[in-house]
Amino acid sequence: MSCIAGLLDRAGKPIDPQWLHRMLARMKARAPDGDQVVCDGPVGFGHALLRTGSSGAEAGYAISTDRQVWITADARIDGRADLIRELRAAGRRVENDAPHAELIVESYCAFGEEFLSHLIGDFAFALWDERSAKLICARDHFGVRPFHYVQAGDVFAFASDLDALLAIPQVSDELNEASVVDFLLFGAFQDAGSSIYRDIKCLPPATALTITTSHSTQRRYWELPRHAETRFRRRSEYVEQFDELFKVAVCDRLPDGAVAMQLSGGMDSTAIAAVTAGRLTASKSAITAYTICSHSLLPEDQERHFAEMVASELGIRLVSQDLGKYELFEGRQGAALTTSAPIVYPHLAAHHDTLAQVAETGARVLLSGHGGDAVMAPSASHYPNLMRSGRLVKFAAEVAHHVRGTGSFRGMGLRSALWPPRPTPAWMPPLPDWIDPALAERVDLEARWNAGWQTYHSGVDAYGQLTQPWLSRHFEALEILKQPVVGRYPFYDLRLVQFLLGIPNFMLARKAVLREAMCGKLPEVVRYRPKTALPGDPIRVIVTNRNLDFPKRWKGSNFSKLLCRDKYFIALDNFCNGEGADSTWNTSLIVAPIAFNTWLDSKTGTHEK
Repeated sequence: MSCIAGLLDRAGKPIDPQWLHRMLARMKARAPDGDQVVCDGPVGFGHALLRTGSSGAEAGYAISTDRQVWITADARIDGRADLIRELRAAGRRVENDAPHAELIVESYCAFGEEFLSHLIGDFAFALWDERSAKLICARDHFGVRPFHYVQAGDVFAFASDLDALLAIPQVSDELNEASVVDFLLFGAFQDAGSSIYRDIKCLPPATALTITTSHSTQRRYWELPRHAETRFRRRSEYVEQFDELFKVAVCDRLPDGAVAMQLSGGMDSTAIAAVTAGRLTASKSAITAYTICSHSLLPEDQERHFAEMVASELGIRLVSQDLGKYELFEGRQGAALTTSAPIVYPHLAAHHDTLAQVAETGARVLLSGHGGDAVMAPSASHYPNLMRSGRLVKFAAEVAHHVRGTGSFRGMGLRSALWPPRPTPAWMPPLPDWIDPALAERVDLEARWNAGWQTYHSGVDAYGQLTQPWLSRHFEALEILKQPVVGRYPFYDLRLVQFLLGIPNFMLARKAVLREAMCGKLPEVVRYRPKTALPGDPIRVIVTNRNLDFPKRWKGSNFSKLLCRDKYFIALDNFCNGEGADSTWNTSLIVAPIAFNTWLDSKTGTHEK
């Protein structure tokens, strides 16, 4: 994987390569394995390499055989064998170890404008077609790889990192007020195409952007299937198909060197560990798992216990970080914890230490179980909707299939369909009163608050969660620190997601299909362990059990003019005194302004006045 940058002067002026070198310099810590800048008239591309293995497919810069189509790509293409067969059938000469970027170029040359429908994997790239003088930028289906861009006068610029774009003098660092408010309220942005900066945009997932000298167009090249359906006669067939796809999803993401992975005591990360250990039986010493726990703050927290059990069973090394060792916002003024965008995570120092340890082992890839909850979230309305819409034949067939698969009528939601419960308002905390009134009016604060919670409440099933606008922010959070480590997410494998979206609810409930696939591969106590939330809020424990001075420091500072200072510090004092509901949402709300102002300090060196 790599960091990319590029410039297109739409007025036709030649690109100065020095600007690309400056952009790459700001990303070198993430991609330290060499860089390359190529300019040709009004177009310039830069590429900084993060080598995750020794394969020839790692090469990031490619030129097509006719030397008229060229590319810079942060890409890892899945299903390579199938794609190469398609390309050869279309008359393209492609080697088995062709770089990922070359496969993208060859797909464009073979399939034209429809080439994106042939690509799966994690990718963000820009492709220049000299023949038609157009630049095509695209991002993968779920937004795993980042892509930011800006139009600054006649120059269109793009980069993997926000800071790289700020290296261009014409790009303003003025903040996007709507994004700031979204961050303060939700920790993420409601607009998938926005960034924290007014002028810099984020290319949404599954989106292509085409730039010419006269115009630009943006289009979705893929939509998540809403009513996919896969039915087998036997329950075991679902498990067998899932097991095959899941192994492919994990193995396609394994580097050919040291392997690092996040490990908790739940099913998602432990399943990835089981497949990885099974695949690398002869070199388990190259696998290191990392877990972050709260045991010293919350003695009832059992995540480390179950993670240790799995690591011992699989014979892999486990490194544990306990949040109790860290103060809130520890080290956030240091360069190592400076981030391109704000993040609501008071324990960023613990994340930094984990990534630093990963890098020290020689690993460049961190496997994550993130996404398991989303892709295996069953629909509570499938059977009732069939009945209410009068599709009785289909309903009867689905009921019969459910009973054959489970041996009962339970779990179909029929009781709520026949006797709908009295509607109750969805839970949400009260709108905070400490946003500056003038800012609140400019962004229509109440409407934005209600819209954000409506989006949140829509995530009741896999489709709802996978289409939320802040989905890609989770991927960016893992790589927000400038460390040479890239995240990979087997549960976001497109082939696996499309399969899971189509299988019946009874195979998704309590992640049945995953638990059954892990039979004999994980300890039974882990395999049957129910989904378990933290037994408390570690941040609340820290602020109520310790004599913290950070609220006092902030009271004496020039706090952001975006907030009503007095009202905010009353709310902060109440929180530190243990008042109010104990929920992660309330914690996020009260912590976000401190996280935002800490980020501003790290960017400017002074408190905002």
